[in-house]
Amino acid sequence: MAKLILQIFTISLFLSLVAFRATGEEDNYIFGKSINKKPTRLRKEKISHFRFFWHDILSGSKPTSMMIIPPPKNTTTGFGQMNMIDNALTLGPKLSSKIVGRAQGFYGAASLNDVGLMMVMNFAFIEGKYNGSTFTILGRNPVFEKVREMAVIGGSGLFRFARGYVQASTHSWDFKTGDATVQYDAYVFALLRGREKLGTATINQDKNVTTGYVVHNELRDFWRKLEVARRPFRKLD
Repeated sequence: MAKLILQIFTISLFLSLVAFRATGEEDNYIFGKSINKKPTRLRKEKISHFRFFWHDILSGSKPTSMMIIPPPKNTTTGFGQMNMIDNALTLGPKLSSKIVGRAQGFYGAASLNDVGLMMVMNFAFIEGKYNGSTFTILGRNPVFEKVREMAVIGGSGLFRFARGYVQASTHSWDFKTGDATVQYDAYVFALLRGREKLGTATINQDKNVTTGYVVHNELRDFWRKLEVARRPFRKLD
């Protein structure tokens, strides 16, 4: 009997030590905690307008868009097809224009009744102040509509905490090869500082738009007027 009691006591002591050790280790780790804004150096958000051209090249010896899942034979819209891309982003509409970044990700035919793509892309910039920074696009792209709108859902580098939207409009499309050039206008809220010019080619004749990456003056003025209009109401809060 004494031997049995001793065995039970030994096992209980061992289990308690194991439990204590495990609890002690868990206490060294924190799953999540709130942080102060000051250490992150959060700056005032600014809205910026970016314009560039997206080149989807399926033909030739060096395509930048590769089909990784073919569509089934019984579809008329390509439903189920998926392409992986590493497409050039250029300052002007020609592929030989200055490259300012790459569109890396994939798109898939996600509509049974029309040609509608699901787009998932990182716009990774390689030029100027934005070198190494990215923002991410997610959305539906009904390719035969004149203007398609998709969401900016985040970013990295100078585009941390980014949000906004892009508008895509087809500049050219080769029916035989499937190669396409698409103009992208991106309107992005992010923690940016000042303006940045990339290259010297004129891509827009509007005097309010600077070449390359730009801050759209009309949008800037709109937000200024909105801020002024809100001031009287703040006193009532």
